[in-house]
Amino acid sequence: MEDSLFQAHSIAVMSTVGSVADNAEDLDKVANTLMLLGAKHGATPDFSLTFMSMFIKCMEKTWERILGEEYTEDVQEAWLKLFQFIENKLVYGYHVFLLAGENEKNNEATDNNIETKEYITTYNSS
Repeated sequence: MEDSLFQAHSIAVMSTVGSVADNAEDLDKVANTLMLLGAKHGATPDFSLTFMSMFIKCMEKTWERILGEEYTEDVQEAWLKLFQFIENKLVYGYHVFLLAGENEKNNEATDNNIETKEYITTYNSS
């Protein structure tokens, strides 16, 4: 990724984190936006869910480094919950997008389609 694209994406990621943090008392306000963002990632060629799974680890390490002693156990727990919420909504949107695309293509269950359906069923029941 070119430097300017990387910087733009980094700014967008931090803006998203900020928006979610600003709405921490009412996360329903940002849930749909995050799911749409996940769907957008599903439409991105060569995108892998591995990238999203790295999100929490990178954010935790960054917060720990920046906050230092202020990154107490309580602070860490609060941010971790926020990052997990973001990741869960992004991954959900990603899977919904893939499922819709598979259904549009052939209306038959493929291995990826079945895996996505299982994820969505599990997600909705929790």
